[in-house]
Amino acid sequence: MIGKYAKRIIGLILMLTIMSFYGCRGADITDNNFTETTAANAATTTVSATTDSSDVPGEAEELYVGYARQNITPTVFPVPFASSDAVGTTSDIYATVIAVSDGSTKALLITLDLQTSDDPILSKTLSIAENLGVPKENVMVSTTHNHTAPSYTKTGNANINLFLEAYYLKIETAIKEALADMSVCTVKTGVTTTENYAFVRRYIMQDGSFGGTHVDNPCTVYKDYETKIDDTMQVIRFCREDKKDVLMVNWQAHPSTARSLDPTKISADYVDMFRKRSEEKYDVHFAFFQGASGNIVTSSKIKSDQIFSNYMQLGRGLAERLEDALSNMSDASVGEIKINTKNVDMEVNHTTDHLLAKAKEVKNTTDTAKQKSLCELYGFQSKYEASAIINRAKYGEKETMSLTTIAFGDLAFVSAPFEMFDTTGMYIKENSPYKMTFVLSCTNGSFGYVPSENAFKNGGYEVYTSRFVKGTAEKAAGVLLELLGK
Repeated sequence: MIGKYAKRIIGLILMLTIMSFYGCRGADITDNNFTETTAANAATTTVSATTDSSDVPGEAEELYVGYARQNITPTVFPVPFASSDAVGTTSDIYATVIAVSDGSTKALLITLDLQTSDDPILSKTLSIAENLGVPKENVMVSTTHNHTAPSYTKTGNANINLFLEAYYLKIETAIKEALADMSVCTVKTGVTTTENYAFVRRYIMQDGSFGGTHVDNPCTVYKDYETKIDDTMQVIRFCREDKKDVLMVNWQAHPSTARSLDPTKISADYVDMFRKRSEEKYDVHFAFFQGASGNIVTSSKIKSDQIFSNYMQLGRGLAERLEDALSNMSDASVGEIKINTKNVDMEVNHTTDHLLAKAKEVKNTTDTAKQKSLCELYGFQSKYEASAIINRAKYGEKETMSLTTIAFGDLAFVSAPFEMFDTTGMYIKENSPYKMTFVLSCTNGSFGYVPSENAFKNGGYEVYTSRFVKGTAEKAAGVLLELLGK
């Protein structure tokens, strides 16, 4: 076996030979930090990322992974969340940090049991990471899109400020602990399906009409779902030599079942039971990352035989499905960590600005019956459409969206700072050059719904509340694939 330093010398000789052959164009081959790039350079980056690390100059020979988790549950109540105030807890909420390093570059994959990754939490978390030696560009702050989490953007609330103060201390501790916990590892990946655990919440009714969220849908009149659901669960297992393994899971579905069971309690929803059951059953550290779930929920108004409406039952069921993925895992390569970011201007939808006065009238009406009649009079599908028109009018013609990819060896992670539809997520995963790609929605920003192009013909809640024009999801997907080197 060739020693580590001998391999590096051979690799250097090989790289110099290639550079001289291509006439000093080595920068095109080795540049891994592009933000604006040509397709040719992107393709070159991909070759470097997906080839066996022992044969490629500059590739890392080892991967180090660390894990930490901190309880971020509020301790002072009431706390505003969703459409009411929380007066207690059903289950604790956590901040989970996974640190990865190839020996020179460090990155952090953070998942929070919160609804969105807005400021002040996003900017402060990135700043804390940078102070601890991890550049902001190397950090993904993802959320589980939990609907029973504190509304931390309401900084005028004294108890929310207490929550934020505690969170900042906890996330700093978690990042420090994850960086200190790093251990060399090998990587395995697995996939399983989760039939009937979640549903597309946008429906085609028996008469051919569209029915979706906030529309009354009797359970006997639907014909089909609007699109095919992504029911896959992706799993990455970091097998550490001297410490407990770390398990990363990527799955799609709104965690919104706990709110319907008890609208006054903080909870991590089904993620809580999924995490507890998995760690008990498989003796691992567990981290859940929310997938493309803008049109997927864990319960359905039109599915009379739905049995997973209880979030605890759902969490246990998902842990059982996880066993299938863990028993059919394959080896994945490790390699140099490559992080690419691009800021993209997305066009805001201002086509409804002429309805602004009517929307404000609906919004300011407190009488429910009168509000509903005004919606019918003005052609609004619901009061939420009026709110969306008012919200969009506050923005300029374009909004800048930051899109990031982190990749190493056979693995890639892409950030979607919005609620992505599963059809967009499937497109990214199917066209990614990597063996396994985690699509992380509600990550490094919160721009609300960005529906797939096919959804615009039907309209509905996700479409009329979206900030952006048709085609934005496809544009974002194209940029993310470009950053992955496709």
